[in-house]
Amino acid sequence: MQKTRYDYENQHKADIKRIAELEAEIKRLENEVAYLQYKNGAHNIINERGAGRKTKLTPFLLKVVSQYRAQGKSQREIAKLLDVSVGFVNKACKLGSG
Repeated sequence: MQKTRYDYENQHKADIKRIAELEAEIKRLENEVAYLQYKNGAHNIINERGAGRKTKLTPFLLKVVSQYRAQGKSQREIAKLLDVSVGFVNKACKLGSG
């Protein structure tokens, strides 16, 4: 049986919907990876001599915070999601935008 234009259009719509679902899943997994890296201490990057306070603000975590802000989440919501303080999120927002 030959496919009609209607069949192709329906398949195209289904493909677009599936792509959107997969993109949302990728974002969710990226955020989960960032959270797990933070929780496992991957953020404790030291400088060359190993001196000074270890940073918690990694470029990846800054990206995650900025993504949440772009989604319209408040700083309080982001802090709760990442299990950090609101001040931490505030500093990340300032560093990410500047």
